[in-house]
Amino acid sequence: MNNMDKKFKKIILVIAVLVLLMLLYLIANIKMFVVENEKFLIEENREVEKVIENKIEKISEEDYREIIKKIVFEYDEIIVQIKSGSINNETKEKLIELKKTVESTTVPNLKWKQVHLNIVLSLAKMIDYLESKDDAVYKNSLYLIDKNRSNFDWLDQ
Repeated sequence: MNNMDKKFKKIILVIAVLVLLMLLYLIANIKMFVVENEKFLIEENREVEKVIENKIEKISEEDYREIIKKIVFEYDEIIVQIKSGSINNETKEKLIELKKTVESTTVPNLKWKQVHLNIVLSLAKMIDYLESKDDAVYKNSLYLIDKNRSNFDWLDQ
């Protein structure tokens, strides 16, 4: 029995060493995977930053404001048409044109990014409203523009 206990202990010890070696191997591979993923994420982040930097061109804040004010003014005119029920094919085309103008306009710096996105989304939602007649979509479009107005009083000047 004593001899059997020694063999059993040796087998357990060998199994424990093998399990320990497997764990060390797995930990090393996981660390290597994490390091490789971090390198990939860092590189991907640099690529995103380059894209953002390329989209931010040297347009002055004043020029940007004038473009956006004009678009919001035209948006308001379309809202008046919609409220009065005088919607036609030109209404949707005008919204699409305004949206394309905003999308092609670059922001002067990152502080204008949210304004820019809200306006694009607002125009997209109003285009959707013309197709769906869903009041929630209409209200959401108005909300996004009004949110910009509350943050930037120059939109109403």
